Amino acid sequence: MLRQEVMDLEGIDDEDDDGEDKIDDPSIVNEINPSIEESKKKKAKIEETPTPAKIEGKRGREMDDDTKEGKEEEEEEVIETKAKKSKKGPIAEAHDKLSLSAHCSIVGRETERKEIKKFLKNHIKKQAAGSMYLSGSPGTGKTALMKEIVEELKEDFKSLKMIFINCMEITQAKKIYRVIADQLKGFDYEVSTVKEELHDYFQSSRKSIIVVLDEIDQLLSGSKKDQSILYSLFEWTIEDSSKLVLIGIANALDLTERSLPHLQAKGCCPILIHFQRYDGPQILAILQDRLSAVSGLFDPKALEYVASKIGRHSGDLRKALQLCISALDKLTSKGSQSSQISFGFLAQLVNQALGDHSVTRMQGLLTQQKILLCAMSSLQKSH
Repeated sequence: MLRQEVMDLEGIDDEDDDGEDKIDDPSIVNEINPSIEESKKKKAKIEETPTPAKIEGKRGREMDDDTKEGKEEEEEEVIETKAKKSKKGPIAEAHDKLSLSAHCSIVGRETERKEIKKFLKNHIKKQAAGSMYLSGSPGTGKTALMKEIVEELKEDFKSLKMIFINCMEITQAKKIYRVIADQLKGFDYEVSTVKEELHDYFQSSRKSIIVVLDEIDQLLSGSKKDQSILYSLFEWTIEDSSKLVLIGIANALDLTERSLPHLQAKGCCPILIHFQRYDGPQILAILQDRLSAVSGLFDPKALEYVASKIGRHSGDLRKALQLCISALDKLTSKGSQSSQISFGFLAQLVNQALGDHSVTRMQGLLTQQKILLCAMSSLQKSH
């Protein structure tokens, strides 16, 4: 407006020959310029003033940068982890594979697998109750096979309820009811009436519920109260409308007959499946399977030797695995440059671990057999 007023007063033509605005009077120019400069300064100041939108935009850019940096760090960590895994040596890899906690498929035990799986599938499909007892010496694969079957069934029956309990962790037999109840999602109970509520739950359930009690003999201390608890659990598996499928696991073949003699009379004897001891060839097949990714680390003759000795000694697969791990540990602790565990090296460890077979056999005899041997030895000395 100021410019227009000046132009009107002076009668100056708005445009020159080139079509550009032109003011000849310096005094007017000096009067106009400060206003223009002031407007520019105000505009620049406004642009520099932080507004909520600008602040958020800046924060967003900062967050994007942080997120980008975070993702880059995560990617670097993943790459580093993968690199570490890929750099794992054959000894470390073999150590992992031979570990008792290693997730390896069970080699062998096809007959036992077939029987157990058939029993469970039939009861699940029919929504019926039932019971089974798995027996066998330590290290024969009872628990490992059962866990593998449970995982397979979870894939086949998505809504199936399964409970796996190690009774070694239960200090009193009567607590078994609460331990089972705690593993049933959404099941609320009163401690004083948990047994009755649990019984009703198995009765009212629409689908079978599998309860696996590993080391079930730990619930038996010899008292009648402890016996009554196991009697109750087995009796629930034959009641009308019950959906409880009970699986017991222990070492003793005659546990149900010796410790629970009235199961037969009550008509609730479980189906029995006994796991025979592993023999040499079976143990060798398992060792070879676990070490297949690091073949050549053990002398084949060394593996055959440990498998044969354990097969004849006890059939306990865990001992064979532990001996091989011990050989790996000793090899690394000595800083040996050898790339293979030799026959002589492993054979020495095996012989040291097993000792005299006669001592082990004596320990496994019944009390009456030990008394008889002592009497025979005494008679021989007297003559």
